[in-house]
Amino acid sequence: MFDHPGFQPGQDGRGSVFFVTDFMPGDGGNHDGGAGIVNGYGIYPAGSGLCSEHGSMYASQLKRWGGRVDGYQAGSHTFRDVMDFDTVADRDNDIEAVWASVARASR
Repeated sequence: MFDHPGFQPGQDGRGSVFFVTDFMPGDGGNHDGGAGIVNGYGIYPAGSGLCSEHGSMYASQLKRWGGRVDGYQAGSHTFRDVMDFDTVADRDNDIEAVWASVARASR
């Protein structure tokens, strides 16, 4: 779950989902503070001012602005499934359908 109000004025990422594909441990450098980088695909609600896409963020950002969905079974969705959520959330304006799929994949 990614619950950040946005990176710029006019953005609102609250209620979005970031599916993590992999984690790159930090090296203690200045940028990631040694926390590492999380790669994945972000699904953002229509009207949020954000585009659903693959990308990365610092693990420290995810820790500060998000959280893990309790009980979610890793591997329940393929990368193709997640890319298709882009259409559901953005074009069909149905972020609730994305969350329903996440709920079904959770214990």
